[in-house]
Amino acid sequence: KRVSFGLLRLANIEPLVEVALALYRLGAPEGMRIHLCVYHSQYPLLLRSAIERQLDHALKRHDPGAVFKLADIRQRLDAHPEADQLFIVLGSPVTEVGRDHDYDWAVVEPSSMRSLIQLAGRVWRHRSKVCNAANIHVLAHNLRHYSHAGAAAYCKPGYEEDNGQFRLSEHDLAKLLTPEELETIDARPRIVARPIADMRPQQRLVDLEHERTRWQMLPTPPAAPTAEAIRRARGAALPQRPRLNASSWWHEPAGDALLTGFLQQQQPFRDDAGRKEVDLVLLPNEDGDDFELAMLVDSHGHLRGAKPQIAKVNDLCHRFANSAVQGVRIAAWGIADYMAELERLATDRDMSIEDCARRYGTVTLRDHANGWHFHPALGFVPRRS
Repeated sequence: KRVSFGLLRLANIEPLVEVALALYRLGAPEGMRIHLCVYHSQYPLLLRSAIERQLDHALKRHDPGAVFKLADIRQRLDAHPEADQLFIVLGSPVTEVGRDHDYDWAVVEPSSMRSLIQLAGRVWRHRSKVCNAANIHVLAHNLRHYSHAGAAAYCKPGYEEDNGQFRLSEHDLAKLLTPEELETIDARPRIVARPIADMRPQQRLVDLEHERTRWQMLPTPPAAPTAEAIRRARGAALPQRPRLNASSWWHEPAGDALLTGFLQQQQPFRDDAGRKEVDLVLLPNEDGDDFELAMLVDSHGHLRGAKPQIAKVNDLCHRFANSAVQGVRIAAWGIADYMAELERLATDRDMSIEDCARRYGTVTLRDHANGWHFHPALGFVPRRS
């Protein structure tokens, strides 16, 4: 049997889950078996930990034969007769950073050159054997290019913006990257920038990232006042308000930059555009044989309180049917039984099962009036209808 471990990385979680559901409906071709692991951040902590624990074991490839000694992998290979066995991780950008994983190949939805470099570091990460064939396929466009026609595409995540100097003239990656940048993906494009005179941030993805980084990190000299401004000020130059960026920490007076919260308010680490988040938890039901969704609130009913209490919101949890994660010659890999994992951890930590759920069964999601779809093999996604 021919076995490989590959990564299919998409930029956003909702389309990722849609692709997973489509793969289950499609099934695998004759002679092929797919073992599919969906991996992103919108799982309860306990389930995400179980997925990462399994991937950490399977994708430790210093000894290429060690993976075939793992009980779960061995059982799957012995149980299915297909000649081609594909273990596929369908993951979000959490697969790129902080994981010491080694894949045989990857298919990537592009969002930035930085992202491509990070992902390339997870392909043949542990093995020194020379690879003589291409093992990373980078898609020519990302999904946002098609779903948001006429708008910025390499954003959320990415460096492009809808307006101004950080808007790309087109989104075809074959034209945004040079053949050399695509032929061998390594860190050089992000380390060595072109001379400023040769930068074309609206035509080259790498130049866009360098220019955006420079704009965000370095101080900008104040612009000279215009003749109109000088005339209005009766001959006196108008003071220029400095543009705030990372350099404001050391470029502005210490009393302004360090002793107030102004910079943090004007430059939040993550701009959620006013979207509210909720803390949810999967609690065991009264019979202890299943779970139900609850929201953590404080004694006044406000979210994310210092002393959280429970507000049952199980009607907002719309479960995917088990049949949705089953298909012809394809099955979920990495799925964990939430209640079994919860009972095991509660026993190991000498905790009550409800206390264990409150601590390890939580997930933080953006608030959504229609609730969320959920399955242990797919995680949480907003319910759109």
